[in-house]
Amino acid sequence: MKTYFPILLFLIVFTACENDEHTDELIECKSINKIPDFSYNMDQILAGEKITFEDRNFGNYERIWEFEGGSPSTSVLYNETVTYTDTGSFDVSLTYVNACDTIKETFPNLIRVNVDPCPADSCGYIEGKFRRIEALYGTLGAEYNTFWFYEKLEDTATVQPLILIYGGGKFLYEPNLHNLEKLAHALVNKGYKVATLKTYFRYYPDIPTEKQRTYRMIRANHSVKAGIRFFKKNASTYHIDSSRIVAGGYSSGAIASLMSCYFGEDILTPQVLTYYEVPGGYEGDQGNLGYSSVPAACFAIAGQIATYSNGDLNDLLSADKPALFGVCAANDSQVNCNISTNDQYLGYGANAYVDSARSYGMCADKYIFEGGNHYSGRDNYQLYIDQIDDFFIDIFENQCAGYVD
Repeated sequence: MKTYFPILLFLIVFTACENDEHTDELIECKSINKIPDFSYNMDQILAGEKITFEDRNFGNYERIWEFEGGSPSTSVLYNETVTYTDTGSFDVSLTYVNACDTIKETFPNLIRVNVDPCPADSCGYIEGKFRRIEALYGTLGAEYNTFWFYEKLEDTATVQPLILIYGGGKFLYEPNLHNLEKLAHALVNKGYKVATLKTYFRYYPDIPTEKQRTYRMIRANHSVKAGIRFFKKNASTYHIDSSRIVAGGYSSGAIASLMSCYFGEDILTPQVLTYYEVPGGYEGDQGNLGYSSVPAACFAIAGQIATYSNGDLNDLLSADKPALFGVCAANDSQVNCNISTNDQYLGYGANAYVDSARSYGMCADKYIFEGGNHYSGRDNYQLYIDQIDDFFIDIFENQCAGYVD
């Protein structure tokens, strides 16, 4: 017995240690308690284009992405850029997993990959023929802004009002103008010339993280101003009535357009004005200076008026401001249709800012999707295209007789 006692004692101690370590492991193992959720910069693209996905959560888990039809098809990164080469509708799945829990969410047919709806410079769509021209409207150093200009071939020499539609991308990603193509065609069919535009976007490594969004918003606002000035400068080239230019957009493009329409140097806080000073002043430095950047009217699809001002909407809206048409969806989880708050700003959605605008004597109207989502206004334009056309006609021809309370 004396010979084996040390060995027996060692086994007892070793086993106890093993059990202690296992107990610690069980104590540290916790449920994830989060539902997989992510953001993405676009949901409709052309074959060969890319989409960037970003996990909205952090926690005690590892993530597993699955991108049906994409390359890469799987990933464990926090954000991933995926290329889609085949056309069709594709699922995206995100799984959170740790030692004691696994949670998976699959989003069926989330991504739609299409063929180019308007190849080369012209295409047929619904009725008539269209011409699409791609050109530049502003520059900033080596960077540049592009637009697609639409008109009916039969109207190339006809002077018409112009509607500008700035694309969305959360002030992070390059806007996908293909998503706005059919809306542009519908407006051209109503008798307008239309330009869809990309706003200047990039990450600024020298700007603190908490200031990045505001900085990029102002850069996008500068792009809107540069685009308005460009078409006023070149009105005769594009056969545009420069007194009838409407500035609008979708999502972040709508927010930037609303800033251009209703923000002024006299109502911005000193803190926000410092942002304007860095990128080139209130008007920006993206080109076409010397022309007014104020449009005749504004419209916004899934966008808010973000009040970086000294007060609320009564500082921004008044009877002498451009007319306003807003589109939003009641169930939009990304941009509130009413009023939202965060630590940086107070945001007014279309349901709120149109009612306020009319009470201040402005010409304003809205279309609200009951239910719907962030993409409803962009993809289901058929439901309000006649209403917005009537609104613009009333602005330009009847001095907005029917849209003021």
